[in-house]
Parts: sequence; structure tokens; C-alpha cells
Amino acid sequence: MLVSHVPVKGFHEHWEKVHATLIPTLEAGEFVLRYEQHPKPLESYLGDDDPGFDGVTLQWFESMDAYNAHMAASDFGVMWADIESFLDTSQLHFIVTEE
Repeated sequence: MLVSHVPVKGFHEHWEKVHATLIPTLEAGEFVLRYEQHPKPLESYLGDDDPGFDGVTLQWFESMDAYNAHMAASDFGVMWADIESFLDTSQLHFIVTEE
């Protein structure tokens, strides 16, 4: 869920043009093998049946060790600060799976 001071269109633009381009510039991003964004279509924000999700991010890592290294990287805080600038982090959901 996006933070209240960010308009929907601004959220989509920031996620795609700022956040996504930040990842490959960071040490934390070196552990990410693949990154996908699946934003909620802008037109689906109309109406009262909004389940509260603004999109889904999929990330692939070589292993759980690589995922943990990503989270422990010295510059992960830079990425997290950006996340906090446009997302309500208390509403984030994480699902971690292995093949």
C-alpha cells in the first residue's frame, strides 16, 4: 500500500523509474538475479472493491544465503529508505519460497 502523501500515478512512476533503477546500482542489488514489477493497473483504482494492493514485486536469488546477504548488505538501508518514501512498510507482505 502506498503512503498517503504519494498520489497513485506518482507511486507508479517512482516504483518504475526511481526504485527499479536504484537496485542495480547497489551492493544489495548484486544478489538479485531477476526483478519484476507487476503494478496494479491505474484504471482498477476506480470503485469501492479495492483490496488494498498496489502491485507485486518478484525477485529471484541464487539461494536463501544470497537473499540473506542481500538483506544484510551495507547499503540495503539506502534501498529501504527509498521503499519507505513511497510505500507504507507496515502494510508490506513478503512471501519467500524455494524451488
